[in-house]
Amino acid sequence: MITRFSFFLVVLTPLSCALSIPKLTSKIELDTQHDNLRWELQQSTGKQPHPLVLWHGLGDSAHSAGMTEFAELIKQVHPGIFVHSIALSDDSSADQKAGWFGDVNAQVDIVATELSTIPELKNGFDAIGFSQGKYHAKTINTALRGMYSNYAQSHLVQAQYFRDPRSARDLQSYYAANTFLADINAEIPDTDEKLYKRNLASLDALVLVLFSEDKTVVPKESGWFGSYKPANLSEPDAMDEEVIVPMRQQPIYKDDRIGLRTLDEAGKIYFTTCEGPHMRISDDCWKPLVLRFCGDRRGDKDGQGSSDILIQ
Repeated sequence: MITRFSFFLVVLTPLSCALSIPKLTSKIELDTQHDNLRWELQQSTGKQPHPLVLWHGLGDSAHSAGMTEFAELIKQVHPGIFVHSIALSDDSSADQKAGWFGDVNAQVDIVATELSTIPELKNGFDAIGFSQGKYHAKTINTALRGMYSNYAQSHLVQAQYFRDPRSARDLQSYYAANTFLADINAEIPDTDEKLYKRNLASLDALVLVLFSEDKTVVPKESGWFGSYKPANLSEPDAMDEEVIVPMRQQPIYKDDRIGLRTLDEAGKIYFTTCEGPHMRISDDCWKPLVLRFCGDRRGDKDGQGSSDILIQ
């Protein structure tokens, strides 16, 4: 059975802004270093490469030239690999629109149902999720007061995972009204923490990618489960200073609400930095990650049921 939380992870990390994957304009051969790494990996098992699921970012579509070409590049790196690109519509324009408008929980349920029917994925798969987010954090304040309205929380995708803890008033609104991120972060009562922890524990690896010059995801450290220091809720009009709290100092980690600490202590969380602006993915960034974490299953004892998630 395909677990729901695996797909939550694909879009969980960026808490504010995002762009889609840029179009890859040329097919680039692996350089000598990467080619050697690919040869070593392919010698390990000789088995069919582990299947891969892609989920595109904001403003993009599963049917775009960029996503199609990226899938082809993956197939060059891992010949014979099965790649499925998630689409909420067969129509490119409608799929792109779904990245802006819709109920995220309903979309996740649709995707989970779809993936459970694909025979190639029945024994587990790897997944790469491309960034999905919101406006630049500097544009918050009054303009975003409607972010937690009933309409926004059921119709605007980005509103359902917008979280800015610097403002006590906004943080209280987030806890009270957010319908998606607050639940999967286990920040509100009635969250099924046991289910989330069990599903997260099923991963072989969680790879978190931060862009060194990112000015779209704010703060950029949210790519590594970091966030701004929460404001004091007893002072609703106060704005806290912009102090970054890293993952291992977050309550979600310390309390192991969704199993992050368990996964980390097992050595299964990998922090990676790509040099440059948001989603400017150079060959030196994506190729080693795809070679190491996708396709080859030499670390899987029985070759079945394992999963890696790569978040960008």
